[in-house]
Amino acid sequence: MATTVTAGSAGPITIINRFITQPHTTSAAIPAKPQPLEKFHKGEPLALGITQILVGAVQFAVGVVMAMVNSYLWIMALSVHVPIWSGLLYIISGALSVAAAKNPKIQLVKGSLGMNIISSVLAGCAMILYLISLMESRHQNRCNWYPEECMAFKVTMACIMVLFLFTFLEFVVSISTAAFGCKAVCRNSYSEVSVVIYQNMVPPGDPTTATNTHTDAVACTPPPYTDIATP
Repeated sequence: MATTVTAGSAGPITIINRFITQPHTTSAAIPAKPQPLEKFHKGEPLALGITQILVGAVQFAVGVVMAMVNSYLWIMALSVHVPIWSGLLYIISGALSVAAAKNPKIQLVKGSLGMNIISSVLAGCAMILYLISLMESRHQNRCNWYPEECMAFKVTMACIMVLFLFTFLEFVVSISTAAFGCKAVCRNSYSEVSVVIYQNMVPPGDPTTATNTHTDAVACTPPPYTDIATP
C-alpha cells in the first residue's frame, strides 16, 4: 500500500493506493460424490434388522412349542406351521438388514430389499391365517365338548393373538426397511457423478487485482488553479 500527500490551496490531499493481492493458491478441486446409500441409513436398518431377528426368534420358538404340545388341536395357522416358516424368514430378513447396515454395499442392500418385500407379503398372508384361526375359535366351544382341553385351547388362542401382534409388527418393519432400501437402489444408473468446484487462482503481482482508493477530507478533485503570467 502506497500513500502520497499533495499540497493544494484547499488543503493537503491524501491519495492512498491500495493494492490487494490474493494469496498464491492452486486450483482446488473439491469432489462431492453423491451417496445413494445415505437414504438407506436414514431408515435405521440396524435397529429394524435387530427387531426382525427378535420377532423371528420369538415366533419360531413359540411355533415349535405349540406344534409339540397342541398336536391334537386342529387350528389352521398351526396346521400349516405359520409361526415356524415365518419366523425363519424374518430372521433371514433381519440378518440381511443388519449386514447391509454394517457393510453398506449395493448387493447387500438389494438382498435386504428383496427379502423384506417377501417378508412383508408373507406377513400379510400370515395375519390373514391368524385372523381366520381366531374367528374359527369363536365357533368352537371346546370347553363344553372337551372340558379337559379347555385350558390348552385358551392358551393356544392367546398365543395366536400374540403371534398376530408380532406379525403385524414384522409387517410394518419389513415395509419400512423395503421403502428405504428402494430409495437407495431403485435408480436407472449407479454411475457416480462428481461435482467439482474450482477456485480462482490469481498470482501475486497481477495488475488486475490493484484497486485505487482516493480519500480526501474536503473533496476528491484537485483544487482550482489560475494561470499567473510572469513579466
